[in-house]
Amino acid sequence: PVLAVAVAFLIASQAVRAADVKESSYKGWKTVNLSNSRIEVIIAPDIGRIIQFKLGDFEYFWVNEQLAGQTPPPTGVGPKGEWLNWGGDKLWPAPQGWDTTQQWPGPPGPVPNAEGLPHKVRWKKNADGSCEVEMIGPPDYYAGIQFSRRITVRDGTTSVSLDSTMTNIDKKPRRWGIWEVTQINCANRDGPGYYNVWAACPINPRSIFPKGYKVMYGAEDNPAWQAKLETGTMHVHYVRQVGKIALDSMAGELVVVINHDFGGHQFRERFKCFPGKKYPDDATVEFWIQGPGKFTAAGKENVVRDDAIEAPPYMEVEVLSPFAELKPGESYTFHNEWTAGEFMWSAGF
Repeated sequence: PVLAVAVAFLIASQAVRAADVKESSYKGWKTVNLSNSRIEVIIAPDIGRIIQFKLGDFEYFWVNEQLAGQTPPPTGVGPKGEWLNWGGDKLWPAPQGWDTTQQWPGPPGPVPNAEGLPHKVRWKKNADGSCEVEMIGPPDYYAGIQFSRRITVRDGTTSVSLDSTMTNIDKKPRRWGIWEVTQINCANRDGPGYYNVWAACPINPRSIFPKGYKVMYGAEDNPAWQAKLETGTMHVHYVRQVGKIALDSMAGELVVVINHDFGGHQFRERFKCFPGKKYPDDATVEFWIQGPGKFTAAGKENVVRDDAIEAPPYMEVEVLSPFAELKPGESYTFHNEWTAGEFMWSAGF
C-alpha cells in the first residue's frame, strides 16, 4: 500500500458471521444496518446519512448528541436557517462557494436543504453472500441533481464498498463533482478531552500547490498541517484550531489513526483518481479541523468559540470526484472503499 503507517494491523478473532442487513435503531433514529462478524454500517434514512461505522464496539464517526433521534423539518434547516449538523457521512455537490451559481453555497444548501432531508432506502441480500443498501436522496433543485448511494458489505472483511451516483434532474446541462464528507470522532471515548488523532495522505510530487497543499480556511500556520516532504506525505494532526486544507494527491488513499499514542484504530479510505481531469478546488482530498478560531467564508469572518457545542472534537475527511458534465438525465458514479482496523502502534508520524 502507498501508506504504510501501521506496524501491526490487527483484527479481533471472532466467529465468522455472514453479511446481514436488517432494520434497527440508533440513538433514537430508525436505521438500516449492514454488518458481518467484524463491522457494522448504520444508515439513518430520516437524516440522509450513514450515521455510524463500527469495528466491533468501536465507533469511528462523530454524532451530534444535541440532535440525536430528531428528524429534520421540511426545509432541512434549523429554525433560524442554520445547518443541522447531524454527524456521520454524507454527500454534497462540489465546489463549495458563494460567488456564482456554479458553486454550492452550503452547508446548509439553499432551502430545501436536500442533504438534510429524508432519503428512501431499499436493501437486499445478494447471491454471492454480500448485502447492500441503496439510498436515494431527494432532488436538489439548486444544483439540478439527485444523489443516490449503494453501500455493500461482504463476509469476512472489514471493508465497505460505496458507489455514489449523481444524476442530472434538470432540463439543462449541469457540472458538479461528488463530495463525500466523513466526520471522524476525535473525542476521548473514556473521559474528557480528545484522542491523539492523525491523518495522512500522499502528496502529489507534481502538485500545483507550492507546498504540496493549499490552506482553504483558517491560519496558514495552523500546527495541524505538517507536510513531510522527505517522505512525500501530508500529516494532519487534530488540534483545537479550526482550519481546512486541500491536496491534489493522485495516490487514491488516505488513513486516519485514532488514539495514536497507545494503540487504537485506523480508518482507511481508497478511491480512484483521474490524472488530467479537472477537480473541484483542484483537489482530490480535503481535511477540515473543527475547533475554535477564525476563518473567512461567504465574504465574512466567522468566529468559532471554544466550547463543546460550537466546536465539538471532530475531523472531516473529504474525498472529491472529478467534475462530471451531465446532460439532462445522465448520471455519474464514483466508487470508494472504507476499511477499519486495529493497530498496536503506528510509524511514520
